[in-house]
Amino acid sequence: MATVYVNGTVYTMRHEGDQCTAFVVEDGKFMYCGTDEGARAFGEGCQVVDLKGKTVYMTGKGTTPEYVMNYLLSENGLTDGDVTLEFKSEATEVASVLKEDSSAVGVLPQPFATAACIQNEALKPVLDLTEQWNLLNKENGSQLVTGVTIVRSDFLKENEEAVKLFIEDHKASAAYTSEHLDEAAEMVAALGIVEKAPIAKKAMPACNIVCITGEEMLSQAIYLFWKLLMQNL
Repeated sequence: MATVYVNGTVYTMRHEGDQCTAFVVEDGKFMYCGTDEGARAFGEGCQVVDLKGKTVYMTGKGTTPEYVMNYLLSENGLTDGDVTLEFKSEATEVASVLKEDSSAVGVLPQPFATAACIQNEALKPVLDLTEQWNLLNKENGSQLVTGVTIVRSDFLKENEEAVKLFIEDHKASAAYTSEHLDEAAEMVAALGIVEKAPIAKKAMPACNIVCITGEEMLSQAIYLFWKLLMQNL
């Protein structure tokens, strides 16, 4: 059955700046994107989810996930009073809420999002936060960076070759996950990062595993860090 989402602000990606207030999702696919009235008519008889006033379950209170979510909500016209963020200590707790309440809305990081959808067929991914961030920051080139490696200047001077070797290994590891997906999935499962290799295989393409360094890294990360700083002022 299709689900109708209304009272939102969604960037459609059909062309720059194009937005809609409602959309219809069926079997994980967007069937309609337009006005609240149009969505209700398109999905007549289906479940309707009003995005305004919803509680969103997620992890990461006081850290990057909270600040990123607040930024995305504000940029899409939603204030603190429109959406309530309820934080859980573990992603498994969010998945449990989503399983118990079919109308609940949650934000899960990968690979937990993929694992939850596999284990609960009623769950459907609707929005990718990375895509939403990148869409809002086309002009400045900022990307949603969630993991960085930083060393002190003194350490770099004393261990320059070791740092270079680490970066090269990091690049090779990131490339391996996309070029040898089956083998990488087996390794991830063997290390206990994800319970089963099939889940890891399905999740890894959505994890955006990359190795970005130098000026490219600076240009992509600087706006992200600035926006996170603004959330704390």
